[in-house]
Amino acid sequence: QTQEAGSGQAAVDEVRRAAAAGHPYDVVYLDWRMPGMDGMETARRIRSLGLAATPMFLMVTAYGREEVLKEAESVGIQNVLVKPVNASVLFDTTMDALGGRRGEPAVLTQPQAEADARIAQLRGARILLVEDNDINQQVAREMLQDCGFVVDVAENGEIALGLVQKFNYDLVFMDMQMPVMDGVTATREIRKHARLELLPIVAMTANAMEQDRRKCMEAGMNDFLIKPIDPQEMTAILARWVRPRRAPTVTARAIAPQPAGPGADGLPQGIAGLDTVLGLSRMMGKKTLYLAMLRRYVDGQKQVVTDIRQALACGDPATAERLAHTTKAVSANVGATLVQERAADLEAALRDGMTRAEQLEPLVFALHQPMSELLAALHRQLAIASASAPA
Repeated sequence: QTQEAGSGQAAVDEVRRAAAAGHPYDVVYLDWRMPGMDGMETARRIRSLGLAATPMFLMVTAYGREEVLKEAESVGIQNVLVKPVNASVLFDTTMDALGGRRGEPAVLTQPQAEADARIAQLRGARILLVEDNDINQQVAREMLQDCGFVVDVAENGEIALGLVQKFNYDLVFMDMQMPVMDGVTATREIRKHARLELLPIVAMTANAMEQDRRKCMEAGMNDFLIKPIDPQEMTAILARWVRPRRAPTVTARAIAPQPAGPGADGLPQGIAGLDTVLGLSRMMGKKTLYLAMLRRYVDGQKQVVTDIRQALACGDPATAERLAHTTKAVSANVGATLVQERAADLEAALRDGMTRAEQLEPLVFALHQPMSELLAALHRQLAIASASAPA
């Protein structure tokens, strides 16, 4: 059971109300950067309420800097998640937090059965396993082959880089620490090739630290598999990322660019700077949720560039930085990759001490142009999709 709060003070009030009603919260996810009362101060205020059972706090931030981790520990926050939050990481972190309070084991038979059924449809998919340890190679290879996948093995990132350019793989399992070329470096090199931008890459690591997860996400990886490998976790990841192969059709339409307009499923398509595959994956494949998030994105971001310019004109770079930071985070969540990059550039300039409006205007304009085009295209396609949706 979940509830939202739009500010730190609202969160304090809601936690107090729920406790008084006899339904206290077990976990509170706190955004780090919020106007007024930030996440750290919110945690301190909730702790000062003197509740019989204080909820566990988990911090969520798009910054991921060391000072966040240190300050979080000072107020008793053990976990820091980096935006955009991966659904699998969110689930695992929540289960770990609740593990200390819940006596009954979580029974996941239905989701696992669904994953197994989907795996059966993916037999024959080609997987690249990048791992330098021969024991780990054998264990992972046999698990994958038992699922019916075709498996190639590379001993380091350099070999993997050559293989992905030569063959078409459906997914890559990438060890982080390897000789010659490590997994993070190899992933960065792979992402430089336009053909490989959407190739699913899953980190394999024995380190469950958030710093490692963040490093992998920044390099362009899509998910994480903790070693020693849990077969059910591997199955879930394969079901999440591998797509059924379709027989190629040799027609002019097969290579034609997507038309600009909503598809048969109502999802936008043909919009420059919007990766709907990425955005949908961050909504766990739920198209209805993704469409709802896109509508909220359009409503929430239409004034952001004006607000940033106003903050700079008023000599308030802190507010401008916060707005750019929020735009970066929410754009990443919906797959608006170009706007995400432009917002990140502006945020970095403000964080590095650039405050004059005339100096920052080129960066603001660089954000404004793709943002306005994206919002206009989304507004048009979402309106068409809503008009054609069945009652």
